[in-house]
Amino acid sequence: MKKIFINLPVADLGRSREFYLQLGFVENPVFSGEDQTCMAWGEGVLVMLQSREFFAYGSKRPVADEQGAISASFTLPLASPKQVETVLSKAVAAGGRVAGETIDEGYMQVHTLADPDGHIWGIMYLDRKRYLEESGKG
Repeated sequence: MKKIFINLPVADLGRSREFYLQLGFVENPVFSGEDQTCMAWGEGVLVMLQSREFFAYGSKRPVADEQGAISASFTLPLASPKQVETVLSKAVAAGGRVAGETIDEGYMQVHTLADPDGHIWGIMYLDRKRYLEESGKG
């Protein structure tokens, strides 16, 4: 089984669940409970939205305030530039915010957004064939 579980501390599980549903994640009830909600991006990527207390359990380190700093970022690939624009619009409507300049390399477009807790996500379209042609790697 090859999967990745990304654990994110959140202030409000319900609000965060709704935000990730708008991005296209699907709730996985098998790994969800009172203190965490599992959101799946396909078969292999699972984002565990956890209450800050649950996230911190067992650690002596403080939980970072993602609103004022960045500790990691994640990228979600989509099938078309239109899907990128649609997801970005839904994310902003659901409480996210644009968190950086748009990157447009022609063959790749990336919009950066922050979820309601400040976690950074890239929403990306990549024309792989064009990338390989233009980079000489194809």
